[in-house]
Amino acid sequence: MKKRIGLLFAVCLLSVMAAQTVFGTAQKTETGHQAAAAHLDQNGKSIDLGGSKLYTGEELQDAMLAVKCQFAAWEDCELHAIRYAGDDANNEKNLTWLNSLTEGANYTQAVELLMDFHTAPEAKGSWEPDHDYKDYQWWLARAEDGDWEIVSFGY
Repeated sequence: MKKRIGLLFAVCLLSVMAAQTVFGTAQKTETGHQAAAAHLDQNGKSIDLGGSKLYTGEELQDAMLAVKCQFAAWEDCELHAIRYAGDDANNEKNLTWLNSLTEGANYTQAVELLMDFHTAPEAKGSWEPDHDYKDYQWWLARAEDGDWEIVSFGY
């Protein structure tokens, strides 16, 4: 168990260090927000920051990194792609829903990320073995300019 946690920590730490190099290739718009940018990360996985008028590329990278770190703990799953679903997810209806999921939360911003991944033939538990999952939803929220928190994920 300690080895697995240590490995997960190392993966997340390396992801943080590589994120500046990998994500740093995107272009900024006049407003400083992320222009549409799709590319492959250091492991050949598709990363799409999309185009946002609400969030900078760095803010979206932080959200994706949180998801990638949690996903790294999932056994028998291989990440294929992760992408920003767009600014429309940051609305009052979704914020009310996300705040209702966490007691005492006062989230003011929301992000939806979509992930494609594949499960191994020997996958156990809730996952269908040897299956491609498309548009798996990850919902993150934060208080104004705080850290992203994964609040919900699934279909």
